[in-house]
This record gives sequence, structure tokens and C-alpha cells, in this order.
Amino acid sequence: MKTLLKYSSALLFQLLCAYAFSQDIPVTVQKLTDGVIQMPSQTGASGGSAYVAYRKGNNLAGAPTVQVLGAHTLLANNKLGIGLNAFLEQINFVRNASFNLVMAYHLPINSHLNLSFGLNTEYHHLSLNTSQLNGAVDMQDPLIDDFKPRSKIDFSPGLALNHNKYFVGFTINRLRNLIDSRNNNSPIRTFYTTFLGYRYLLNNNDLLEPLIIIRYDPNQKAFQNDYQLFYTYNQAVMAGLTYRGSDVFAMSLGFIFSKRFVIGYSYQFVTSGANSVYHTNTHELSLRFNFNKQYYNQPMFLPDRRPISNVTKEKLN
Repeated sequence: MKTLLKYSSALLFQLLCAYAFSQDIPVTVQKLTDGVIQMPSQTGASGGSAYVAYRKGNNLAGAPTVQVLGAHTLLANNKLGIGLNAFLEQINFVRNASFNLVMAYHLPINSHLNLSFGLNTEYHHLSLNTSQLNGAVDMQDPLIDDFKPRSKIDFSPGLALNHNKYFVGFTINRLRNLIDSRNNNSPIRTFYTTFLGYRYLLNNNDLLEPLIIIRYDPNQKAFQNDYQLFYTYNQAVMAGLTYRGSDVFAMSLGFIFSKRFVIGYSYQFVTSGANSVYHTNTHELSLRFNFNKQYYNQPMFLPDRRPISNVTKEKLN
């Protein structure tokens, strides 16, 4: 009995501690949604889209599953971005359902540059999915038997510079959690996000996009970084590579139809051989509908600076 109690207590504690970075936006999903959940200053930057995505660990019981549904768009003469996201994640028997209202104000500096202020208002509901518990876990363990579902509201402010060729910014994810020292042991953790992306337009149709996302958990004193490179050919085919720390890699492939409908797939794999609930091979599938046909050329809120002949040709098409 003591062995079972110790096992289940340690397992639940490990899961809750690991939750610091558990709500990672999957690789393809992050690309196709502009990462607005963790980078709210980018809300509406692409002109907006509606999307749905699913991620599943490969042949490992208790591996993370993620489901995402949302949309974001531009309003008020392209100065206000607004979006809604629903995010459901489960790791083993711990489940988190979150709902996000993201907003951004894009302040023009000149015809090339905007200063963007963003805010993500987050509602989280943490619960246990007892159907995932197995016979090795003692259901009478106080950490399980006495576990109460909990809800939390938090806020993530962010700031960014959005240029027609690059974007750079910073987000404090879950500011309320950071201010309240009593939340140091909360499973909904605070972290800082810094990001830098570049758009290199090879011609009017091909685009090269490197992106760096650095996250830091001040409580765990741990980094998790993403290094991504995406290439879009003829505004029709998208391919990408991602390195996410701890020897985690991902390969992505997407197809764009009529410059609006996008289907993307990503396979994440671990090279260290440490196959666990937290480090497992995963499949991601994303569907996206662009509100803006020029998404793969430049941010929507900046004036179109392509030659008039090209713009007219696109409009005629």
C-alpha cells in the first residue's frame, strides 16, 4: 500500500511540475496560428484566420494530446486585432482546458513599421481524467482522491515591433501568477517568451521564414527554445524544420489552396532515446482558412508595397 501511495504521489507531483511548459503550442499549430496564445501582440498581424488542430503522441500510453480551435482577425481599419482560442490538453491523467481572449493594438510608426501591444486573457480549468488511471495507481491516494478541480484566470501582456520584413517581441505569460508569490507551486506556471522572426521574400511568391522563440520559467529556472525555418514555394507548398530543446526535432509540410485554405502536418521526434510521457514522437495535423490572401507576403496591417502590376494581377485573379 505504501509503495502504491508513493508511486502515485510521485507521479502526480512530477506531472504537475512538468506542467510548466506543458501548454506548448505544437509546431505546425504555432506556425499556422501565428502563435497568438503565447505571443498576443501578433493577433491579427497576418490579417487573420480560423483554424483547428490536433496533436497525438505516438504509441505511448499517457502521452500528451492537444486539441486547438480558434480564430483571429483585424478590425478598426487594421489597427485592432482580436481572437478567441479553445485549448484542450491532456498529459496522462491530468487535463487542462483553457479559453483565451487575445487582443492587440497595432500603432503605426511609419509605412514599414508598427508597434503592437497585445493581451491574452486566459481561463484555465485543471482536472483529472480518472479513465486514464491504471491498476498501478492507488485510487485512495489522497493526492488523487482529494484532488479538486481548479479554475484560474490569468493575463499575458506582450509587446512587439512588426516590420514588413521582421517582427520581434516579448511576452510575460501569466502575469498574475508571477506577481502572487503564493502561486509558486501552481501547475499553471509563469514563463517569459521572447521571439524574433524574419520574412525574406525571394520573389513575389516564394518566402523564407526563420523564427526563434525563447521561453524561460523563472521558478524552474529552465529554458525551452524553438528554432524554426519555414519555406513557402509559390504560395502553394510550405516546408519547415524545427529544433525544440532536449534533442526534440520536427519536420513540417503544408499545402495551400487558393491562397486561403491550408492543411499542415508535422512529425516531432526525439533523438536522445529518452522516450517518456513528456518526450515522445508526435503527429500534428492543422487546418487553417486565411482571411487574407496576402498572408504569405507581408503583414496585412502594413501597406502593400509590391509593384502595382503585381497587385492588380492578384486582384484580377
